[in-house]
Amino acid sequence: MKIVVAPDSFKGSLSPLQAAMAIKRGLVNVWPDAKYVLFPVSDGGEGFAEALVYLEGGSTVKQECSDPFGRKISAAWGLLGDGVTAVVELASACGLLRLKPKDLNPGRASTYGFGEQIRAALDRGVRKLVLGLGGSATNDAGAGMLEALGMRLLKADGSPVDPGAQGLVDLASLDASRLHPGLREADITVACAVKNPLTGPNGTSQIFGPRKGATNQLIPVMDGALDRFHSVAGKLAGRDVSAREGAGAAGGVGAALMLFTGAVFEKGVQVLLTRGKFREKAEGADLIITGEGKTDFETLWWGKAPLGVSAAGNALGIPTIAIAACLEQGYQRLYDNGMAAVMGMLPSPMTHHQSLGAASTILEDAAWRLARILSVDFRAKWRRHLTGHVMPLDAGVESSQCQDKLSQARRGHARPGGPSRAKQTLPEPREAREAALSHELPGSLAVAFNPHKVTRRCRRSVHAWSLPGPYRDFPAGIPPRHGAVERQSFSASRCRCSCLR
Repeated sequence: MKIVVAPDSFKGSLSPLQAAMAIKRGLVNVWPDAKYVLFPVSDGGEGFAEALVYLEGGSTVKQECSDPFGRKISAAWGLLGDGVTAVVELASACGLLRLKPKDLNPGRASTYGFGEQIRAALDRGVRKLVLGLGGSATNDAGAGMLEALGMRLLKADGSPVDPGAQGLVDLASLDASRLHPGLREADITVACAVKNPLTGPNGTSQIFGPRKGATNQLIPVMDGALDRFHSVAGKLAGRDVSAREGAGAAGGVGAALMLFTGAVFEKGVQVLLTRGKFREKAEGADLIITGEGKTDFETLWWGKAPLGVSAAGNALGIPTIAIAACLEQGYQRLYDNGMAAVMGMLPSPMTHHQSLGAASTILEDAAWRLARILSVDFRAKWRRHLTGHVMPLDAGVESSQCQDKLSQARRGHARPGGPSRAKQTLPEPREAREAALSHELPGSLAVAFNPHKVTRRCRRSVHAWSLPGPYRDFPAGIPPRHGAVERQSFSASRCRCSCLR
């Protein structure tokens, strides 16, 4: 069995790579012999640089830069294995995760730190840039980024404008004479999922401003500021990009890159699928597991990473299952667009703070539960193969009536209500185990059942045997839960052996 694990980030808790590793740990407890391919994905937001460095190889470069309010922090960007390509995600320096909810203020937040990272990459001689736009806490149309790269944004009196979107209200002119020369020479690919224009009712301020902490009073101010920026910058660049798809990405950073660079815009997940050679790595897989923090109508509307993974899997004929921390209105529409199944991961009600603190453990447990569910059908088929007749999914000890029916079946008698069956010799326990190990199914999915050992009476209780881990060489008795056999007891209203179904 081959499984591809390709999740997006779980915002505020797990990066795409961390999520992929947690899912794998859960699956290994059920399918230890499977082959796993970790393929972290992102729309361009948090974890994008880490994912691309993991998929292509390379190194992480840490540097000091500014957060959205100019405070010095340490952030990282990636230098890919070819030595000439850098991957920089805006979220690492200027993302929502850098701020506490009470500190959010898109009217004052700046992308200056993002520009510092790009400048550091260009100073190293890099001339190929992959820029991830997503998860931003800013709404300044990339003004801070341009300033860090050498452009001067001036008021009417010649003084610099204040940082953030609100500072752009006073913008009178731009001086691009000191703009970093490498920016125009660089081959730039922009990875993002946003299609919104810069301004207007569907612009970045109206749609994404509230998520970044903008009040109803601030939103029109920011929209007017971005319109002012585009009016001045558009004259300098000689083009109008305000209505283009993606211009509103990352609070308008998309528009700045369209105006002053020759950047090519692509969906973030497609950048990773293409550059990471997803098709080649997923070829021959039996299952793809993806995931994200919240799955709802926006997953389909914006074409987020899990949907991109599902589409790539469908092209290869591989089913895709998504695990999400939160399922909200509209997630069902994913079923009509190629997703095989969607599963919530929380085991019980809990606060947002609790879920963030235990995200890795919760996701690992969800993957374990998912694998157990998927194993049920395989186990049922295997028991039919072993015994020649349908048995309960968990071999139960039933009433004397059930024992009589099983004895008849062992002697080759007809099953009640069914056709006659030729007399057959059922395998002894050792033979059953050897058959399980040699069967084409993975050993962890094969359950050897000894029909000669159904001897106890049913007392309105079913004693069930199941196999969550490796089958081989388990000792006599009841071994521990993971990697061996597990006994479970639960009340039953009647016997549940196959003869009564």
